[in-house]
Amino acid sequence: MKNFRFKAIRRYKKVENFLKNHPFWPSFLSNGGILFILLILSVIFTILCGKNSVRDIAPELKVIDLSFDGKYSTWLDQITILHDIEKDSKEFVDRFYVSYGSTDDLDVSSTFDASYVYRKIADYGVSIDKENTIISKMRFLVYNESALVSTKNNIIFDENASFDECIALPDTVSPLLYTQHLLCCKDSLRKKTFEEAFDGNLIASNRKNPYIYFNFLLNGSFLLDSEESKLVFIFAEKDNHYHQTLNPVNILQVFSEPTYPSPSSIIYQGEDLAKVIKNNGFTFLGEDLSIKQRSDKSIFLWTVLFGTSIAITIDILVNLILKWRNIIPKRRKRD
Repeated sequence: MKNFRFKAIRRYKKVENFLKNHPFWPSFLSNGGILFILLILSVIFTILCGKNSVRDIAPELKVIDLSFDGKYSTWLDQITILHDIEKDSKEFVDRFYVSYGSTDDLDVSSTFDASYVYRKIADYGVSIDKENTIISKMRFLVYNESALVSTKNNIIFDENASFDECIALPDTVSPLLYTQHLLCCKDSLRKKTFEEAFDGNLIASNRKNPYIYFNFLLNGSFLLDSEESKLVFIFAEKDNHYHQTLNPVNILQVFSEPTYPSPSSIIYQGEDLAKVIKNNGFTFLGEDLSIKQRSDKSIFLWTVLFGTSIAITIDILVNLILKWRNIIPKRRKRD
């Protein structure tokens, strides 16, 4: 306690000596300088409050583009899109999972050219039965960085590669684009042959924006199983015990209409999934109610502070004018 008191007195003496040696500062501070400094700080704070009180939070569009190209249709087994799989992360981490397979169902409208794959295989000196091999291409495109976290039937391309079954040859691997060519022997076709999973900030912008504005593009010729083929978009977590949605999302708009809509997910199946394919995907606009509530509280607080800071700024300005008005006549009399 004594040390603290001694330090306080010593600093006071330093300030006192400084003011004695610099007479401008005592005159400035006593003649409205402090009020002038407070006025500047109050104006800055008022501007800050004003900007935050009128902050417009608009939906930010996120896009996932999945496409398949080939002379034959693709078995579409399941697509699952999971939003916010890591709750402790500062940014949203989403997961996109797809399982599919090749078929021998000819797509007469396709203009796919497999010559690139044949040349690539020939460069490695690997033989392939063109008549008995189905070749197609899968492309996964996003506009925010993602990472491939799991895959099935991908191989390293070398002279030991075998095309007796279904394999995937990665072509382009980058944070925004992933492509691969699929090669399947006609004797080994299955509905669920290939699987890929991607993680990244794919669905929503950040944890301060309550809107989920998501466009999923799906292009290609597909064969569906009325019971097994599904497209599932899960955007809210459920309680493990009571199976109730923890952070419900208000669905503002969704096109096409899902088979099973809920506050936590939407599911497309059967004819509704066929409509999604016909429309080349679906568009979803939702509002996270928990984030919306926090955002509304924040805007309300900034609005109250904005009004208070305006009143304080006006009060300081009036007092400063009165202070200077009294000082000017006194100085004129001295002169």
